[in-house]
Amino acid sequence: MNAKAWIGFSLLGLVVMPARLAYCDESTPPEVTTVEQVTGQAIEMYQQANSLYLDQKFAEAYVLYKAAWALRPNYKIAGNLGNCEYELQKYRDAAEHLAFALRENPEEGVAATRTFFAERLADAVRYIGTVEVNVENAAIADLFVDNEYVGKLPRAYPIYVDPGSHVIFARNNTASNSVRIEVKKGEARRIALNILPPPSTFRPPVESTSLSTESYALGAGLSLALMAGGIYMAETQPPNSSGTPKYSYLWGPLIGGGAVGLISLAILFGTSRTKQGPAKISGTILPIRNQWQIGLRGTF
Repeated sequence: MNAKAWIGFSLLGLVVMPARLAYCDESTPPEVTTVEQVTGQAIEMYQQANSLYLDQKFAEAYVLYKAAWALRPNYKIAGNLGNCEYELQKYRDAAEHLAFALRENPEEGVAATRTFFAERLADAVRYIGTVEVNVENAAIADLFVDNEYVGKLPRAYPIYVDPGSHVIFARNNTASNSVRIEVKKGEARRIALNILPPPSTFRPPVESTSLSTESYALGAGLSLALMAGGIYMAETQPPNSSGTPKYSYLWGPLIGGGAVGLISLAILFGTSRTKQGPAKISGTILPIRNQWQIGLRGTF
């Protein structure tokens, strides 16, 4: 069966298909549904495309076939669209639509029709690449080729691609993976794409609450300054008339506050350096200006 004979046969089948829908009692005007309107538009464009194809106006026919396919995809339109794309050397699209026509053509259909589709498809794949994708670790996944959705996996039929580099991407609700492949003209490839398991829950590291070295130095400096100020006031202020040092209520808290600050810093610093061993803190008595004062001595 040649291309013109196939078009005449498929045109007859497509026209007969909606004939039953159009039958009704003439006294009662039929109620036109959306499906019927779409079917009518698709048939009209399909008929016009067939006429253009027979006149070898393939570019004009292609536009109408594509529009009819978008409205009413079926194996008859797919077959003629694939034939037209083959004539225009759109081999990848031709293979895709001819393969669809073969899959959807009913088993009880005309054997010559299937043979014609198969011959055209076999010739088209010589100019393109054929890829079969097997997805592992996933029952079902969405498949993309170069960011274009092509269907769900697993699938029993291959993907047709133009020769060159392509990114095959698959994903489901929990994981995804992709691979870049090079396909040559006429090459058939079979790839296995592992859907990666979902990544483990990432826990960001807990920020350390320990003080930095600068903070320790600053705290120690302030504590020492308080103690030094208290000691200085205790040593330099003259006593009042009763013999009690003046401003004793100031130098006492200063010395005490400084000492508490140093002790606290020493404890914090020691607990934050467990890898190097705990800090050692010991008390000592230091002579200051001929007087004995309490101080701290530690190993950090």
